[in-house]
Amino acid sequence: TDPEQALSEKVCDAVSFSIAKSNGRIASAGLPEDQLAQACGQIEQQVKPVFASLGSGAVDGALQQMQSINAALGLTSEANATAYGEICVGMGYRTDDAEMALAGALVLTGANQLPYGELVGHHVREGFGVAAAPAAAQDWYAQSMTALEMGAPPAFEPSSTQERMSVIRGAIQIGGLQSGLVPQLPGIVPTSNQLVPLD
Repeated sequence: TDPEQALSEKVCDAVSFSIAKSNGRIASAGLPEDQLAQACGQIEQQVKPVFASLGSGAVDGALQQMQSINAALGLTSEANATAYGEICVGMGYRTDDAEMALAGALVLTGANQLPYGELVGHHVREGFGVAAAPAAAQDWYAQSMTALEMGAPPAFEPSSTQERMSVIRGAIQIGGLQSGLVPQLPGIVPTSNQLVPLD
């Protein structure tokens, strides 16, 4: 009955899950954490131009932009883009860098990991690293929930996906929201805008 509280609880769950997933990715990446942090900073700067369009609710346009940005960064495989995206999301939350976390979530949606659109929805709804636009957040939530319903792998809490979808859909309705070359060896610093592959 309290949509703000329900969504806020889901944000907390997603943040905790993302930090744990990121820490696991960092441990297995084969690169120093400071180099990964540098890469996430690079990703953040490349993705920032997309932030201004998020308030319009034009999800498809943002996804097309992110596919181009991922390609420019050398994140051409879904596995590599997913690894970097998950690292940057968790690292951003762990260091209170909302823009880094949002950039990581957008990299993931651009790599067809559409359930991460939920995170974009949370950021847009709350004004977390981007201008608040609660109405526009609806499209990101809807895209994420639809992807899950069509069988996409869940981004958070796989054991409670159905409950998560029900809570988010219910909260939205009650709350009125409806109105170059990549180096192949780990440890080599990229000489262009492209990132060392993690897959």
